[in-house]
Amino acid sequence: MSETSDRAGSPPPRRAGVRTLEGPGTYRTFDEVQEILSPAEQRLERMRRTVGLFLGPVAGVVVYLLTGSLDAPAQKLAGILTFVIVYWITEAIPIPVTAVLAMALVVIVDVAPAADVFALFGNSTLFVFVGGFIIAESMRKHGLDRRFAFAVLSVPGVGTSTVKVIVAFGAITALLSAFVSNTA
Repeated sequence: MSETSDRAGSPPPRRAGVRTLEGPGTYRTFDEVQEILSPAEQRLERMRRTVGLFLGPVAGVVVYLLTGSLDAPAQKLAGILTFVIVYWITEAIPIPVTAVLAMALVVIVDVAPAADVFALFGNSTLFVFVGGFIIAESMRKHGLDRRFAFAVLSVPGVGTSTVKVIVAFGAITALLSAFVSNTA
């Protein structure tokens, strides 16, 4: 049986007993993936991450040596960028850790001072966005978003017309924006 569906737009049928990689998060540890993948896929996953762990630094050094015509900071940055790209592609370590490691390497190899590299992490605008994301995720996690939607749709007469649904959700959005930052 093919993995594609006969009808356009519908997902392929699930095989019995096979779990998928659906769900929140950007990175899964090998133990989490191991429960889902077949033995052959597990070997490939382990090999991909192990090869990437060693290939990243080697590729970074090779690019550093090949870019000798650039000035020293650009040459170092090219090596670090190559290292990080290999780690991102192979997911040798979690992607967020790789991002922080890249910034630390920029400071360690003296491409830029730490104050310049980490300056944007102290920007107040960043904290506004992070706070908004935290509020939105907490609303989603506890089902408040669905409760709002169902409450609006259960108001008599609202669910009978598309225009009334749009007006009702516009009113809810206006009410929420009165208490939550527009940036959030």
